[in-house]
Amino acid sequence: MKNLGYILILSLFLVFAHSCGSGSRDASVPSFKETLTKEDTVAVLQRCDSCMQALKAGELDMALGMLSLLQDDGKVTPLTKSKADQLKKMFKLFPVLAYQIDSYTFYSYEVNEVKYTIEFFEKKAGDPTPNTIGFMFNPIKCKDGWRLAVKDAGQKLLDKSTD
Repeated sequence: MKNLGYILILSLFLVFAHSCGSGSRDASVPSFKETLTKEDTVAVLQRCDSCMQALKAGELDMALGMLSLLQDDGKVTPLTKSKADQLKKMFKLFPVLAYQIDSYTFYSYEVNEVKYTIEFFEKKAGDPTPNTIGFMFNPIKCKDGWRLAVKDAGQKLLDKSTD
């Protein structure tokens, strides 16, 4: 009889412990996507367009001043001199004559995408040479608003949650 009591108490404890650690998310904590508003989308697209307009106008320093770096530890910092020099070289080699937004996707606070196609020289009729490249921003939501980072091909994905 004593063993039956211990088994009953142990069973209740296990049921309680399992229900507390079931891994279900607290319904009162909204996911990243649930916190986004139309204003967030507008703010991100306006920032991206301002940067692209500066690039199109040849204002490379102004455009680069709008960009940040997302470090591997999740910190958002201004562009390093070497990264700014690398981007400046790229935009001198591939100047923005025209651009169009292809898509935008929000995943998490630090991993998002705004994809563009950039035309870097005018194409003559019948010329098969490609005259466009892809370019991608990584908008990052910080406490003080949105920051733009450049999305690198080898960029480490910190939190690509799809909640």
